[in-house]
Amino acid sequence: MQVTAKGATLDFDCASGEITEPVQADAFGNFTAVGTFTRERGGPVRKDAADNTAAAKYSGTISGDSMRLSITSGPDNAPVGEFVLSRGTRGRLVRCR
Repeated sequence: MQVTAKGATLDFDCASGEITEPVQADAFGNFTAVGTFTRERGGPVRKDAADNTAAAKYSGTISGDSMRLSITSGPDNAPVGEFVLSRGTRGRLVRCR
């Protein structure tokens, strides 16, 4: 997750995400932000393939250098997953092939 003053970008093994507003935590470290989540898959992508990007909600808690992140996406706000991130460390990604 790369955070900027305007939002954030996220990379996953077979997906990507974008937070399209500033990530601002309250006094307790809790935050909620909106953006998009795009499911990807391995192999070549057809020109006429459907866009797998959907609206998403990112929420969680920041405590020190640790962030607990929960993502829901799509019209039914289906859970995507819960993640624990540590500031300054790189995650291990295995991109879809």
